[in-house]
Amino acid sequence: MLSLEHEAIREVVRWFPEAMRELIEAVVGVELAVLPARTEDADLSTMGPVELRADRLLVYGTPPQYGLVVEIQRSPDEGKRHTWPLYCASAHAQLRCAVWVVVIAPDRKVAAWAARPIETFQPGTGFAPVVVGPDEIPRITDPDRASASPGLAMLSAIVHGHEPGGDEVAVAAVDGLASVEPERATLCLQILQALLDDVVFAALEAHMELRNFPYRIPFARKAYEQGREEGREQGREQGREEGREEGREQGREEGREQGLRATRNAILRLFEARFGVAPAAVRARIVSCSEFEVLERWLERVAGAADEPAARAAFEG
Repeated sequence: MLSLEHEAIREVVRWFPEAMRELIEAVVGVELAVLPARTEDADLSTMGPVELRADRLLVYGTPPQYGLVVEIQRSPDEGKRHTWPLYCASAHAQLRCAVWVVVIAPDRKVAAWAARPIETFQPGTGFAPVVVGPDEIPRITDPDRASASPGLAMLSAIVHGHEPGGDEVAVAAVDGLASVEPERATLCLQILQALLDDVVFAALEAHMELRNFPYRIPFARKAYEQGREEGREQGREQGREEGREEGREQGREEGREQGLRATRNAILRLFEARFGVAPAAVRARIVSCSEFEVLERWLERVAGAADEPAARAAFEG
């Protein structure tokens, strides 16, 4: 089963393909054209029974000018040393442009293992993937740099957030999310809460409160509590202005609905980020649900689902 760290890096790569371009420029020492990027189906199978599926396939430019086959590797797997050259050849044949296989290895020992040349027996054509280990992923603590590259700042927080001084890296990553659309920023905050220890995330929450981030509440229950409190305050204000109890009750109801709406959106966005657009039946169940405890249970199940069928099954009970 894939780890949470593996999935977190995989999603950040999909959301912020420009971060991979920046990493490649730094690691390989080349300058790549800044082009519109997209994520394509990472199925690199060719004719035959063997399925080849990378973690991500990023394509830059239309028509393609270059492509990156991205693999996240958390432990040595000798089988991958036989498939990585195939990934490169298959993607090159499909895209008909320059392609690099990029291995992201959060562990230094795994990074060293992945960087070993792979013998192909074709004279003069030794193959080795471009390896991005913890030493290649910058430790970003400057909020300006994080704002300029929020995806790279997120990778920095995922890889370095558990190290001494990790709170500074995590805070910079959150600052970088200020320019990101709220839905995606919220998903990024969910990733950080799941991966970082309580002390580091407590520092993040304090920072977000101080900065008054508009999407500072990462998980559904906190979004609900925020909405409820805002509704209460709105109700008090309306009640003071109009002198009616109805104002306070209306505010409470609006706050509750705001919290439910935030929870439903979080589930739909998470499902879409991991498995694509949710089926109509699933969307209908989410939209029609008015019980916060049920919505929160669905959110946790989607986050932990191994594949799309398992995510759909999360809504059956």
